[in-house]
Amino acid sequence: VGQPLAAPSVPDADEAQERRAAADPLVGMVVAERYRILSVLGVGGMGVVYKVEHVHIGKLMAMKLLSGALSRDPVVIKRFKREALAASRLSHPNTVQVFDFGQANNLTYLVMELVPGEDLARVLRLDGPLTVGRVVRLMVQVCGSLAEAHAAGIVHRDLKPENVLLVRSRDGKDELPKVCDFGVAKLRGSAADGTNDATQDRAVVGTPYYMAPEQIRGEEVDARADVYAIGAMMYRLLTGQPPFEGPSPMAVFAKHLTESPRPLSERAPDLGIPRSIDALVLRAMAKNRDDRFASVEAMQVELFDVLRAGNTSSVDLLVDAGHIERLAAHLTLGSSPSQPAMLVRKTATRDEVAAYERKLNRQRRLGQVLLGGALLGGLVTLGVLARQARGYVEAQALPAVLPEGIENEPNDDAARANRVAFGREVRGQIGKRLAPDRSDRDFFAFDVPAGVDRAQLRLTALPNFATCLWLYRSGTADPLARFCSGAPRQDFTLPSYLVEPGRYLLAVLQDTDGHGADSPPV
Repeated sequence: VGQPLAAPSVPDADEAQERRAAADPLVGMVVAERYRILSVLGVGGMGVVYKVEHVHIGKLMAMKLLSGALSRDPVVIKRFKREALAASRLSHPNTVQVFDFGQANNLTYLVMELVPGEDLARVLRLDGPLTVGRVVRLMVQVCGSLAEAHAAGIVHRDLKPENVLLVRSRDGKDELPKVCDFGVAKLRGSAADGTNDATQDRAVVGTPYYMAPEQIRGEEVDARADVYAIGAMMYRLLTGQPPFEGPSPMAVFAKHLTESPRPLSERAPDLGIPRSIDALVLRAMAKNRDDRFASVEAMQVELFDVLRAGNTSSVDLLVDAGHIERLAAHLTLGSSPSQPAMLVRKTATRDEVAAYERKLNRQRRLGQVLLGGALLGGLVTLGVLARQARGYVEAQALPAVLPEGIENEPNDDAARANRVAFGREVRGQIGKRLAPDRSDRDFFAFDVPAGVDRAQLRLTALPNFATCLWLYRSGTADPLARFCSGAPRQDFTLPSYLVEPGRYLLAVLQDTDGHGADSPPV
C-alpha cells in the first residue's frame, strides 16, 4: 500500500521464481508420508505451490502450502479445512481437482491436480490481448466450472487470470481452461474475525482489478461477485489492460466503487472489439449486483449468443460434459505444447487417487480398533471374574447406543464420546492428525454394572502405527492407566484390571513415543 500499482505484469517473474526454487529448503522433503516435494511451481500471497510426487503411486500432483503466518492461525486453519473439503467435492472437468488436504510435518497443505499448462495471466503476457472468439469460448467453460461450485454453495471470491489454468493441444485448436483456488480467498479474512478481503495486507495485492464492490466493502458476497470478476477478467484478456488502474490498491478499489469502466471498444479501439461485447462485460461489472447477470448460467447464455452470432462451430460442445472430459483426457495425455509427453502422462487423476485411498482404507479396516474383542471378549470375561470375586453376579448390559458397533465420528474428545453398551464390540479407525503434534483419538464411554470388580480389555492394533489405549474414570482429567502396543500390528490384552461400578472412558490414539518403525497417521 502506498506504492504505485502498475498493470499486473511482473518483469523477470520466471527468473525470480527459478532462484527461489533453487534455494527452497523443502525440495526433497516428503510431506504426510506420501508427497515428495520436487520443485516450486509458483509463489503467491497465500503460500507456495510445489510440484510433488505421490510416493506410493508414482504420480505427479500440485501441492499448496499455506504461508507460515497463516498456517499458525487456528481460525485460518479451521476455515481452510472447511473450504478445502467443499472444494474437494467439485468434479467439473473445467475445475482443478482437489485430492487431499491436512496438516503434517508442521505444514498445512492442499494437494490438487497438476495441470500441464500455463495460467491465463502468463498466456496474456506471452500472446498479448486474446481474440473475442477465444475469450468467449474460454469464459463459457469457466462459467460451467463456477455453476457447479455455486450450486454447492461455494463462491470463488478470487477469480482472476492467474487462477485459470489453460491446457492446449500442440496445434492450438483445442483449449481447456481449469479454474483453481476455490474458496481460498476467504481464508484471508471475514467478518467473523474483524477483517475482510479489502483490509488484509496480502488480499489486495494482485486482486483489486477483479474484485466486486460489495466484496471491497466487506459485505456478504454471493455468486454475482464471481460474475463481476468474470467481466473484469474478460476486460483484461480482451484489451490487455485491467478495467481500472491507479497508484495504489486503495485507488483501484475506489474506482471499482465509484466509476464505470470505459467501454472496451474505446479503451482498445484498434482491436475491433464489438459493441455487443461492451454491453456484455459492462453488465457483468455493474456496481449494483442486482443489475448484473443473475447467475453464471445466465451470463453463459449470453456468451453462447455471441458465438452463434459469429457462426462459431461446435458451440454446444463447450458445455457437453462428456466432450469436455474426453478433451481433458486427450490434452493431459501428452499433447500439450508446454509439457513433455512423458511428464504429462505421470500426472495423477482423481480416479487414481481414489483407487489408492480405497486400498488404504481396506488396510485400515484390517486394523480396526476392536474394543469389543476388548469389550465383548473382555466384558464377557468380566462376568467370570466377578463370579470368582463375589459369587454369582449377573452383568446387566446397558441399551446399545451404537447398535451396529461402528464408531460414530466426531468423537475426538470426552464430551463427544460414543456410548457403548456393556459387552458390545466396537470398531473404529484413527484418521488425520488433529494438529501437527496431536494424533486423532477416539473416545468411547461404557458403564461397569454393579457387582463387577475386574475388567479384561483387548485392543486389536492398526497396521501402520503403534497404538495406545487410555482408560479414564468419568469426570477425571487424568487417565487411570495408559497401555501402548509399542509397534504397529501389535495387539495387546489387559487380562485383569480392578474396576468399580460406574462410567469409564476409553481413548484410542497413536503411540507417539517413537518405536522405530511406526509412522504418523495418514
